[in-house]
Amino acid sequence: MINENCSSYCKSINVPLIGSVKELEKTKTFGGYILIKKNSPWEPKIENTNTMIRTIYERVKEIQNKQNIIWKLQLISDDNNEIESIEHMHAIFYKNLHSEGIIGNLKKETYKIPFAKLADNFENIMLNENTEFLVDNEYERDVLVCNHSRRDICCGKYGYPIYKYLKNLSLEKVKIWRTSHIGGHRTAPTMVEFPEARYWGYLTNEIAKDIVTKEFTIVDIFDKHYRGRFGMKNEEQMIDLMALNKFGIKWHSNNLSIFSELKNKKIIIKMKSHLLEIKKILQKEPMIIEVGETKCQIVKPINLFKEN
Repeated sequence: MINENCSSYCKSINVPLIGSVKELEKTKTFGGYILIKKNSPWEPKIENTNTMIRTIYERVKEIQNKQNIIWKLQLISDDNNEIESIEHMHAIFYKNLHSEGIIGNLKKETYKIPFAKLADNFENIMLNENTEFLVDNEYERDVLVCNHSRRDICCGKYGYPIYKYLKNLSLEKVKIWRTSHIGGHRTAPTMVEFPEARYWGYLTNEIAKDIVTKEFTIVDIFDKHYRGRFGMKNEEQMIDLMALNKFGIKWHSNNLSIFSELKNKKIIIKMKSHLLEIKKILQKEPMIIEVGETKCQIVKPINLFKEN
């Protein structure tokens, strides 16, 4: 268990957040997120929570290895005991429809799957759209606040008050969830918002509200609180931060993309947008960043926040 003051210490010495979201393995593609409705408490390793969760965890792992694809599995709860069923699994899938990195928002699909049919249909649901068990999406957006106190005390101590505050706002078309470990406990309280799949840290009630309502009125909110997106390389996350500072809500909420590759000690960045006003500002040619002690224009962050 990490010392409960780890996040307070990191914040006090201004440890930067950008790049603190784990990079995707270079040989893998990103499938998306699987959010399983399961009331807490959750075990430190979520697969040990109960037999159903272990079955799902092992099935996801099996499919990942076979398809060379990465999925993020999260347990979620809204403290409503009625969400659980002894006959069905309730799950929200946020799917990345692109084979290279993350492009724009993820596609949301909500399922109610009988346990008896789970094993035979789970792979098809992950990789396709299974209309047999598909139900209507109840909300347009989902916000997951890390509250996994059995995994790390910082997330329980600092995350739960943020969750309760946001939930009590009763925001229209937005569902606030508690969730299991999302990584970056040293940035607690931390959360991830969907469908954008953006991670945030060092939250207060006011900052969390500013993000969830998409007002973005707080000075330096991106520089001080934005962590990045899973599926992006560290340098892509840094470029993403620069774009957020420049374009704000237009970059945050639209189908925009960043790709990068390293060639001959140079990072080649390509940015795309379907919004005309952003297209006019983006460079037509790829952005080339020199890598080296004297020529580096963008410093790749040291990853202090490796997931455990």
